[in-house]
Amino acid sequence: MESRLIHGEGDLFAQPYRLLDWHKEFLWRWYELDPASPAEWWYQEALVGAERGASKTEFVAAIAMLEFAGPAPFRRPTPIVHVAAASYDQAGELFRQCQIMAGGQGGTVPQAPLHDLCNVWDTEISLVDGSPGKIERIAAVAGTNEGGKTTLFAADEAHEWTGNKARVHIVITAALTKRMTPGRSITLSTAGAGRGQIPPAPNDPLLWKLYVRGLLSKDDPGSRFLFDWREFPPDVDLHDPDQLRAALRSMRAPDVTWSVEVRAREFETGKMPEHEFLRYFGNRFVDLADDNWLIEHPHAWPASIDPAASIPDGTDVVVGIDMALRHDSVGVIVAAEHGDQVIWEPHHWAADPAGKIDFADVFQTIRGELADRFNIRAVTYDPRFFETQARLLEDEGLLMVEFIQSPERLVPADGHLFNLVVGGGLVVPDNPFLNAHSAAAAWRENDRGRYLSKGKAKGPMDLIRAGSMATWELTQPDDVGDAPLVMMIGGDG
Repeated sequence: MESRLIHGEGDLFAQPYRLLDWHKEFLWRWYELDPASPAEWWYQEALVGAERGASKTEFVAAIAMLEFAGPAPFRRPTPIVHVAAASYDQAGELFRQCQIMAGGQGGTVPQAPLHDLCNVWDTEISLVDGSPGKIERIAAVAGTNEGGKTTLFAADEAHEWTGNKARVHIVITAALTKRMTPGRSITLSTAGAGRGQIPPAPNDPLLWKLYVRGLLSKDDPGSRFLFDWREFPPDVDLHDPDQLRAALRSMRAPDVTWSVEVRAREFETGKMPEHEFLRYFGNRFVDLADDNWLIEHPHAWPASIDPAASIPDGTDVVVGIDMALRHDSVGVIVAAEHGDQVIWEPHHWAADPAGKIDFADVFQTIRGELADRFNIRAVTYDPRFFETQARLLEDEGLLMVEFIQSPERLVPADGHLFNLVVGGGLVVPDNPFLNAHSAAAAWRENDRGRYLSKGKAKGPMDLIRAGSMATWELTQPDDVGDAPLVMMIGGDG
């Protein structure tokens, strides 16, 4: 790449191409060989997430050129490389980088070492000597590409691939299997404007589905999905100058392609709203539902996250269970006192494709794993869907506490949890299911107050519901409680 390519549009136009450190790190991964078949690459797909200005579009153009015109084994015998974006303009930006590297349309960039070797057209690049292969520009907005025998599919700015545009990504990705040696895909983006569900719902954005897939597969050594995502730490306080600059320096290209101080001033002077700053420069999904339970305190949940959070074995705990029947999910929270805070450990079960939930595994986890590890003071649950299992757990010697899902019970418990989160009194691990459930949770208000409502939630929130019940039973604050029992005795008694 560095000996045969040049930089495209920008301050370094036509200068010899130079890879950044994060580019090199990605390439080492992307071109790992399959140990079982050393002639093939291990990874089949990749999702690359980076801040604005990290030079990701030009980088993927360089990869496209490598797999179109580079040496074996990077170049297939008949390479068909599709570079794509959501709109014609965005697809043109990625493709223009390829055009400049190939010598420019009509030979207008003679500085390019490949100047005399490529035919550069408006939507296609081929080789002058007639060798098979091409780079072709695609715009998802066209919505008509059915996919050829693609060897590399490079999709840019995936947060823009919404609605029918997402179908083009799905169709071309499926077409990668049309060869005996499958083609591969690289998708690039900054974070989207909203979160979806975990697991993703059918109508969730394409980027969210890819992001969740990456989160769930990143620790799987057998995964062929390369998840290379960089974002601000979840607990960063942007109003602390030191934390702000440290977060910026943790991204891909600080003080290389963009200035840390310039971006810090964009936020500190109020020129860029916080949610946009987090998304574009911190590569964080930031959108919350309009009635999200923490909409007025968007930093409260990230501030509660501690990636090292764990409850030591032998600790006194309360377990909260939010059960479901079908086509839903089950949440279990283990809650314990942690100094003057409360700490959670989440467990989650999603329905399978047929809509079934493994109730036996939920039961065995509580009576086996959790009972073996902790001293369970109580298990609190909604009796509607868990009565039979509750009686069985009771026979095992566990104290079972019913938590009726009425406003009278939910208003004080959910209000207490809210005060804990906003006041810094809750510690949680960095769990994708738990984070998504917090982002989905929403208030419902009635004449008794407000409580967290599944009917108002943007997606599953069963872990938050389970956590609210467990935290209430664990702490039982003195200032708020159930109505006292009053006995009226008449007559001489």
